[in-house]
Amino acid sequence: MGYKICESSYKDQKAIVMESDMLLYKFLPDFGGNIASAVDKKTSKEFMVQRPERQYKVVPFDGSYVDGECCGLDDMFPTIDTCHYEKEPWRGIKLADQPECFRRH
Repeated sequence: MGYKICESSYKDQKAIVMESDMLLYKFLPDFGGNIASAVDKKTSKEFMVQRPERQYKVVPFDGSYVDGECCGLDDMFPTIDTCHYEKEPWRGIKLADQPECFRRH
């Protein structure tokens, strides 16, 4: 049983594919390496939530997560909702809604 790694796309975004005889994963390097797709090759079953649109829904850094793609598996780091830092020296600084999900390198 072998595997391969190659460049591909997920909708209109760059993706890295990891594929074995049984599974095919698509990672999004420009979005923190999120797993966008995980497919059982024998049954064609997609394990990740998918939006039907053909274009990947990109939102600004401080945008709302639910206005974005909302597919695959996100790490939700360092926050899961908009909030403000509570301790000094950053007290009052706004932390975005799941900022790592939106970061593009």
